[in-house]
Amino acid sequence: MHELILERPFTPLNLLAGVPYLCTDASTGSLLTFCGGKATYRENEDVFQNKGNKYLFMRPGGFGDLLFLTPTFREIKRLDPASRITVSSMPQYSSILQHNPDVDSVLSYPILTSSVSGLNVQWLENTIERNAGAEKVHAVDIYANSFFGEGYQLPDKTMKYVVTAEEINAARTRFPRTERRRVGVQVLASMKARNYPGEMMNELVIRLSRMGIEVFLFGAHGSIQGKPWQHVTNLTMEEPEISFRESMAILFDCDCVVGPDSVAVHVAGALDIPAIGLYGPFPWQLRTAYAKKTMCLTGSGACAPCLYHQVNPVQEFPEHGPCAKTGRCEVLAEIEPGRILSKVMAALGSVPAIRTALDSLALPLPEEPR
Repeated sequence: MHELILERPFTPLNLLAGVPYLCTDASTGSLLTFCGGKATYRENEDVFQNKGNKYLFMRPGGFGDLLFLTPTFREIKRLDPASRITVSSMPQYSSILQHNPDVDSVLSYPILTSSVSGLNVQWLENTIERNAGAEKVHAVDIYANSFFGEGYQLPDKTMKYVVTAEEINAARTRFPRTERRRVGVQVLASMKARNYPGEMMNELVIRLSRMGIEVFLFGAHGSIQGKPWQHVTNLTMEEPEISFRESMAILFDCDCVVGPDSVAVHVAGALDIPAIGLYGPFPWQLRTAYAKKTMCLTGSGACAPCLYHQVNPVQEFPEHGPCAKTGRCEVLAEIEPGRILSKVMAALGSVPAIRTALDSLALPLPEEPR
């Protein structure tokens, strides 16, 4: 555990000068670079003293990391309903925990050292990235073992994402369902090494469109350019901008979801929506084994699985692998679009022509305009 004390404020993250913040090694390096080294950097192990059942989980990773933690949160609350769980995460990712009844509060990362007073700090830096066990054990189990102890078996390993009735109604008002089947496609992962090649994903979307299937493209705002084809909605170009939670409410109304090892496939698993996960760098067993309705396709290649975690923003692929030369994951490129399409059709065949999941929530539908 390290503390960082800046000599001048860092406006992008609203960090003050002269007060200590708890930081991971990776983010500390970035902050030191941004502030020109004008800071004090020191260790602080005192925050790890056991302070009872008020926990602070510090994990500045992405959406998936936070989602993998939710079964552990559920188990803590099951064993001790009086416990309190606070999570410190990057502000752009914290919304994935919104409305989760097992999470009492969320604090933006980096966090003031003074904020941890009375909290039992659970420091999760490199729990996945630099842990040899994480190369063989599911991420959900890795996080559970880091808290409960090695070998602990959670009674419920499904991840949890909560979408509200209001969010669903808003999504259905903006994008009403028709008789067409609806498929959600996440085009880009957070790391390039996990991306399915763009031209191949493009082919898949075109083929779905030509079959009369309604396709929604998911991703960060502005991340997918180009004019959509018939029956295709590019959510990343919608105005006003669609938030993460709004997009996940739209995903909830999809009959099937397709994507790489990234948030859309994982949220689909948490919501029990049929999904097809595309895997190359990591074995699917480490990510989606507990999602009952997720089917996975894995490419083949001598370099697989490389288990590559991108730390250096410049080094997008393993330095000495074939992908560094071609600029794409050659293992993922082994998955033909036709194979994905076959899985999509199988998934669509497993759900009713008109989904009943929305009706089961007993949601009041918005009135039709007069």
